Amino acid sequence: MPGDIGMLFIAVAIITALATIFLLRLARRRDDESGMMEYVAKAAYLMHLFAVLVIALVLYQILYRNYSEYLYVMDYGVANRSFWSVIGAFFSGVSGILVVWIVVQAFAGFTQVFSQGKNRYYFITLFAIIQVVLLLIVSGIVPINISLFEGIFTLTAKG
Repeated sequence: MPGDIGMLFIAVAIITALATIFLLRLARRRDDESGMMEYVAKAAYLMHLFAVLVIALVLYQILYRNYSEYLYVMDYGVANRSFWSVIGAFFSGVSGILVVWIVVQAFAGFTQVFSQGKNRYYFITLFAIIQVVLLLIVSGIVPINISLFEGIFTLTAKG
């Protein structure tokens, strides 16, 4: 099921975002002269960016193929399968907008990971923490005991 793939990549995105923070901090504290730890951190962030793109593509596929067993499609799906109709359905729900925000922010973090700026560690840490919180919200897992959003890959009762 596409939702299982989406949830898998949400987990991968969360893990790689946290790994990027940890590895960059480790490289900074060790004063890694070979640069190996920073190279691994950059690779982890590239995996994070890839996972975020897969999440967006899976949501697009679910909307395009009109999988009615998902709550997001039941609420915002369209019968017309044109590109712009599906993009409109993508932006109809809060979770879809959050996915777009996650993708845009992942590209912004990409520019910071590969920059040489003095404060880039702080920006990357901030980006990654926000990414984790947004990914948890989009997945339907909210750290506090209230549920404001349904997960984008949540099945209906019949699915």
